[in-house]
Amino acid sequence: MPDLTLFPQAEPFFFRGRAVGCLLVHGFTASPQEMLSVGQHLADEGYTVYGPRLTHHGTRAEDMTRTHWHDWYYSVLDGYHLLKQQCTEIVVIGLSMGGSLALWLATEQAVTALVTMEAPIHLTDWRVNYARAIARVYPFIPKEGFDPAQKLNARYAVQPVHAIAELRDMLTELRPRLATITAPALIIHSLTDEMIPLSNFDTIFREIGSAHKEKFILQQSGHLVTEDVEQAELLARISQFVRERTRPRTPLHRLQHWFYTRRTKNNGR
Repeated sequence: MPDLTLFPQAEPFFFRGRAVGCLLVHGFTASPQEMLSVGQHLADEGYTVYGPRLTHHGTRAEDMTRTHWHDWYYSVLDGYHLLKQQCTEIVVIGLSMGGSLALWLATEQAVTALVTMEAPIHLTDWRVNYARAIARVYPFIPKEGFDPAQKLNARYAVQPVHAIAELRDMLTELRPRLATITAPALIIHSLTDEMIPLSNFDTIFREIGSAHKEKFILQQSGHLVTEDVEQAELLARISQFVRERTRPRTPLHRLQHWFYTRRTKNNGR
């Protein structure tokens, strides 16, 4: 019987705040941990925050050999409905494949706003077109430069090839739907991301149907922008966008936020 446990720190996270909810979606072969810095920052601002774990992530890479991209989306959809029971507004924020899933959610559900970071919309490597055949011979591809001792180690050391084919299928179906998105959007990308070319950023920004859409370009960060050198600027920009695109705080909201931040600081002592 396989080990039925999660990687350390691969668990979902939840912070209860006021009636604006933020749904944070992590990326391919990763875990909610890579979104935790964003989650903690927004929680400190008083928002309700939930970071779900996508199906077959944070367990064993072998699990992703039997996954379907619908499984990942249903994890996001579960999170959306969980927040909807407690919040009047929901902002969905995703990193990498999580950004693509955030876009998909915005085509189907009423979200107040959305934020994508380093999101793919097309995969340019020609080998992706043969991923299902390749997976029968080489089910896994080692990740280049993977360091198991790095801070964010709740991710797989390999790329499951079958799951890459599923990602390709999802993006193929997603792109024609971008025009149906109406929620205000903040599209974020780093010029030095070596994994997802800037052309993805350009395509998403150009093709989404949102009447209000904003760009934010990072200059020095790698793909994992949530934990890179421009983290402070990134977090500030996201919180500014969420604040501007959700309803203004009432005096009661401000009082709740004051009590929340005070309690958080006291608990941290």
